[in-house]
Amino acid sequence: MQIHTDKLRNYDVGLLVTAIVAVVLFISLFLNISPNSSQPPHYSQLKYRFASSDELNFENVDQVPSNQWMPATSPVNLGMSDKTLWFSMVIEPTQSPDSK
Repeated sequence: MQIHTDKLRNYDVGLLVTAIVAVVLFISLFLNISPNSSQPPHYSQLKYRFASSDELNFENVDQVPSNQWMPATSPVNLGMSDKTLWFSMVIEPTQSPDSK
């Protein structure tokens, strides 16, 4: 069996380039997927309140004082209940670059 060194070196270079590209793609994917610890969790503004079925409705739920809402903490597990569960979340407006 005859070994062609010029083809073997081209093959090695191809494997090396493929491996480098794969590592770079893996690292970039890992950095984009991993959570950023400087950002607050998505549920940080989420608050909830248990109420009986006739206590609150869509007309008067916005009149509930803010101290009666309980903040959601990790892990969010509210269990099972026969009471109505109301959620509140304030979403801050963001400025786009076009709005200046």
